[in-house]
Amino acid sequence: MENRTDATEARLRELKACYQEAKKYSKVNEIEYFLLSREAAKVSIAVIGQSGSGVSTLVKALIGQKKQEAAVDDNDDKFYNPDPTSEAVRYPYRWSPNTVIWDHPGLKTAQQPEQYLSNIKDEYNIVLIAAPDHIDECLLKLITAVYYKGKTIYVIRTKADIDIHSAKRRQRSKFNWKKTLKTMRDQYTEILGKAKLNKVPVFLVSSFELRQFDFFWLQDCLQKDIMGHER
Repeated sequence: MENRTDATEARLRELKACYQEAKKYSKVNEIEYFLLSREAAKVSIAVIGQSGSGVSTLVKALIGQKKQEAAVDDNDDKFYNPDPTSEAVRYPYRWSPNTVIWDHPGLKTAQQPEQYLSNIKDEYNIVLIAAPDHIDECLLKLITAVYYKGKTIYVIRTKADIDIHSAKRRQRSKFNWKKTLKTMRDQYTEILGKAKLNKVPVFLVSSFELRQFDFFWLQDCLQKDIMGHER
């Protein structure tokens, strides 16, 4: 079956040829051309990361998914419930009609970042990297490789609520919310800075406690970058 994007581009070429050859371009065709152009210019977001870092949970939070909702099948627009751990799954991003978000399987412990990235398309405009409570050598290689592909990239510490809870238990009466958050952020920015990745933004989120931490800031930044890629 013909891919929808291929069909859209074919129709665009047909309309353009009609305009160039006949110089007759009705308002209906003009409107259709505009709408198809918008459809063809979809922004693709990939969410990747190490296994267990909360990739799928982050995707569900970003798309506002409740319970077990279905993903979109590119072939026929029907719905299905795939296993998100076995292959990349495509979801519509409801806050931007021309944007899709892909939930990728996690990077396995024995897997090299280069091998993992070979299964991820270069066509993605934005890449979100879900990260656990620390950046190890493998994760740093992954971040670096994506950064030097020239992608818009975010690094997202996905379990800030768990990290905060652990800090409370350790520090007890000495616990300070703001200071702990700053320390968590600084842990990431320091490592990225040493790797000359200073421009990579870091977000602290909880996929379950959306009102806490940086989740809404993350959404705002994402929306701005989506608009930038649509132009």
